[in-house]
Amino acid sequence: MRSHLHLALLLIWPFRYCASAAEYQDELIVGYCRNSPQLIALSDDRMVFRFDGFIERKLNIGTLDGLRDSGYFVVRSPGGYFESAGPIADVLRKKKAKVVIYDYCLSACANYFFVASGETRVSGKAIVAWHGEPPMPNCPNCPYPRRSPETSIRPERPPTKKDAPPDEYLNEICRLNDVRNEFFSKREIDSRFIFEPQSPYTKKMAGVIGQGMGYLDRSVFWMWNPRYYASYFKSIKITYRSYPADELEVDEMLQRWQISSSIRMIYDP
Repeated sequence: MRSHLHLALLLIWPFRYCASAAEYQDELIVGYCRNSPQLIALSDDRMVFRFDGFIERKLNIGTLDGLRDSGYFVVRSPGGYFESAGPIADVLRKKKAKVVIYDYCLSACANYFFVASGETRVSGKAIVAWHGEPPMPNCPNCPYPRRSPETSIRPERPPTKKDAPPDEYLNEICRLNDVRNEFFSKREIDSRFIFEPQSPYTKKMAGVIGQGMGYLDRSVFWMWNPRYYASYFKSIKITYRSYPADELEVDEMLQRWQISSSIRMIYDP
């Protein structure tokens, strides 16, 4: 009786944080998190952490330490920087949190949050998509060259910052590359999925686009149908509630979220 009363109150009463994970699972958690006024918030019972937005390079979310073990990390993000995404993902792994993705998880979100912990659940009609990593210098431990005959990725010099000497900047990129290699090694995952499309169809389409443009621009994203990676992420349980039905549905979703004008999405049937 008490739990039913609590549910009724939540349906009619504004609230500050996400719903209690002890009472609401996956879609219900997502539904309540959508209505939270705070984009980054820990629920009152410390079982749900909501992250909605861009992953800033210098992002301090110390409240994530308060998430209970085996809690929920509910995320929607267009991406951002590994410098923050990596450490957040490591906290989630340590806490054995369940990652719940809703609406979209792109770029660094797909690279790192998608495989952060031991279990990821993708809510209904959500898009997870990659667009490759920025051009890398010739670091000793770079796992993949920047040229790919399949996607026609053009090798380019990394950008340089005016406020830092080029050598210092390149050294920092190589250091981050080593940290990233360790990130995937701990999870027993081959990192090639963040660099290039993996399914036959997306490889083909990326190659066609790359030939037309001369290179594969990072505004081009590709999806990955879960039926193709059952054996790829062996150390992580990944489940989709429902994968988008077709390219038209994906286009409608991108328009609804007002991100269709900035990216080109390759749907993986």
